[in-house]
Amino acid sequence: GCGARFTERGGRFADSAGKLMSLADLGERVRSVVDQGDVVVRAGVWRERCMFGPIEPLEPLGEGLVTLGPAGVRFGDLHIPIEGRSARTRCRWPRGTGCGRCAC
Repeated sequence: GCGARFTERGGRFADSAGKLMSLADLGERVRSVVDQGDVVVRAGVWRERCMFGPIEPLEPLGEGLVTLGPAGVRFGDLHIPIEGRSARTRCRWPRGTGCGRCAC
């Protein structure tokens, strides 16, 4: 690997020189690299409880290996497929039972 390291600082990511960047900035750096296969990192993972309604604290999913590749993002049993260069997520509740805040 390239050896790049980033640490989370208040919702932003700092590189080894201390330069802060957003997740979108970091994603742009990843997308600019020629595809060399899957990227695997050890990371803490959180997700939105629901994509609709008021902003809430993220739901912690734990720490472990995250794999990012052409097929999508994987963390344990969670898989988010990537179509082209974008990812789509859904509310975690089965359709119709809903979280009470979104159109699921």
